[in-house]
Amino acid sequence: MRFLLFLAAGLLLAGCLDNPPYERPQLPLPQQWQQAQTAGGAADDSWWAGFGDATLQNLQQQAAAGNPDLRMAVDRMLIARDAVRGARSHLYPSVAINGVPPDPINTTLTTHGGHDLDVDQNVYELSIDADYELDFWGRVHNSILAANAGYQASVFDAGSAFIALRCDVARTYFELREEDEALALAQQRLDIAGERVRLTQLRVAAGRVAAASTLEAQQAQREAQERSETLQAARRSSADALAVLIGVTPESFDLPAQPLSTSTTVPAPPQGLPSTLLERRPDIRAAEARLQAAHADIAVARAALFPQIALTAQFGYVVEAVHTISTRGSTLVGIGPTIRYSVFDAGRLKANLDASRRQQDLLLADYQKSILAGLADVEKALSGYRLSGNAAQRITLAQQDQQTQLRRLQQGVDAGRQSRLELIAAQDHALELQEQAVAVYRLRLDSLLGLFQALGGGWSAGDLPLPADAPAEPEGSASQP
Repeated sequence: MRFLLFLAAGLLLAGCLDNPPYERPQLPLPQQWQQAQTAGGAADDSWWAGFGDATLQNLQQQAAAGNPDLRMAVDRMLIARDAVRGARSHLYPSVAINGVPPDPINTTLTTHGGHDLDVDQNVYELSIDADYELDFWGRVHNSILAANAGYQASVFDAGSAFIALRCDVARTYFELREEDEALALAQQRLDIAGERVRLTQLRVAAGRVAAASTLEAQQAQREAQERSETLQAARRSSADALAVLIGVTPESFDLPAQPLSTSTTVPAPPQGLPSTLLERRPDIRAAEARLQAAHADIAVARAALFPQIALTAQFGYVVEAVHTISTRGSTLVGIGPTIRYSVFDAGRLKANLDASRRQQDLLLADYQKSILAGLADVEKALSGYRLSGNAAQRITLAQQDQQTQLRRLQQGVDAGRQSRLELIAAQDHALELQEQAVAVYRLRLDSLLGLFQALGGGWSAGDLPLPADAPAEPEGSASQP
């Protein structure tokens, strides 16, 4: 009867300790981006396909299956998934079998005749113990909430790693293709430099120019040769970096040369409002999930200030055998509540509660920071896209003017009015403008990559490469981007 009264009082107190449900912090968000955004479609989860490059799509598939960093992120996610399973186990009783093996004890018995007898006494004990915590104060419930929120955060962390991997693969691939095109242009400039040396030597031999002109032409040729060799080394470095991203050895990986401007197209920039970042960006969702976990941890720390009540049961059998003398046994049966309450802990539990509250404040600031950083990332990417577009227009105009100049000089050479060296210099400048155009083209692609990454997307929990022995998704814990 007393226990029932205590139970009713505990349930009444438990109602007073109910932790308020988590609510997303209200943060002011802009309605539009500051940078003007060119019209485009919604961000596609397969945005890399929009660049129209089959090789890039194949590399993305290889990276998803073989990248070590992504596998580590998935392993951390599975560790958090196991933690949810461990927290949920407290919803059920724990049952254990306890046994005490024979423990020989040498004793001496004295008979009525005064004779001493050595006796080998063995004690055997076997019991089944069950324990179940009555979750009056919500400790178990909130521990599960905290573990589940931590798991959600790990899923979104894996999503961030997935998006970053996809962007790194595309960025490194574009770099390699830019170097392919730059190498072809560098070889043309090297050929022009060789022709300039030849023509200059002829003019020196004819006494038309000073010998110093040859030295100048030869220096330009050496610089062109050095540039070509530098690009070859950079191209090899890019191929090695791409091999690491897709999870293969650098020695076994290479791609046939292909110009960047012909292998890829520039898709329209994706649309997206600032408010969509809260749902699409996995790093922001991970920060919020950690905030939710901290909210639940406060309830767990608060529950520790109150008595822990459990139901326990025991059934067992004890046998004491004295060889050649007697054998007797007894049965152990017990059931009832147990109460554990900390009377003095030098402020440890209160300190844990205060620390949990401080942790929530810290994670709230981190959540706010992640949103601000996300907004800044989008603005930066939009600005880069706009600036690269302006630069591309300027270079296009310069190339058109240079082509006009080349036609005029060619006509002058054909008519004998212009020196061929002037035409060669103009051709070299045209190639230099083409190199600049390729570099700006790549900057435009990179700005789009930054925009896709800043807006989120490009992953789903179902696309994560799980090992064959991965545990099942905990009930009610599914995470979607």
